[in-house]
Amino acid sequence: MHININSLRDHFTQVRDLLTTQNIDVLSLVESWMTPNLPLTMYNIPGFKLIRNDRGLLATATKRRRKHNRKRKFKYMQGGGIAVYIRSGIPHRIIHAPQTVTLNETECLWIEIGRGKQKLLFGADYRRPGGFYLNKLFSFYRSMSHRAYCGSILAGDFNVNLLLDEYEMAHYRHLVSEASLDIVPFGATHHGLTFDTAIDYIIVDSLDKVIASTKSPTPFAAAHDSIMVEYALAAPLPLCSVGK
Repeated sequence: MHININSLRDHFTQVRDLLTTQNIDVLSLVESWMTPNLPLTMYNIPGFKLIRNDRGLLATATKRRRKHNRKRKFKYMQGGGIAVYIRSGIPHRIIHAPQTVTLNETECLWIEIGRGKQKLLFGADYRRPGGFYLNKLFSFYRSMSHRAYCGSILAGDFNVNLLLDEYEMAHYRHLVSEASLDIVPFGATHHGLTFDTAIDYIIVDSLDKVIASTKSPTPFAAAHDSIMVEYALAAPLPLCSVGK
């Protein structure tokens, strides 16, 4: 499952209830708004491991001097950030968690899920509106795709509206096609009073592996729907001892 959560702190109870009541193995959250000075234990959920890649960009001196920021204890720019919850017992390792140096870079967190011959490549991504094109993101995917993975899933808020016929959308679809990937069709996933956009999506190595795809009937957080796929593997992911 994937959600643009627009602050994990503000929606933590909803996320915890979701994971403890639904059969979800992996939940990716973008715009977590978490910063490196927040301890990992703040958002622990029993039965799941939390992996983060916070934005970590320092706020400018001007912003730190503003009245509404003077009382705050942190010095980081608000916004962005990626968090992934993985069910305990599913082996995994971080393979790429780059730190951004400018706001316009795409934030990402790449995780290898499983082990041995039964491994899945998973990427969670966030691109801010008007950010750099996604060439770098897909270049990294292609550099990994030759490895012995049994499947690949990318989930994120890419801020490219698939409902518009424009260059940015065409360029994005070209990158997806060039990487031999498929976009799972969800329709509009972000809603306003006078508009609907398709900017949150899940991308897979083959639509044939998608058993089912669903989105929430109403927005989960900040006008964004939650979206989810049930993904078929040739064999179940291997398990390890809880806590590893």
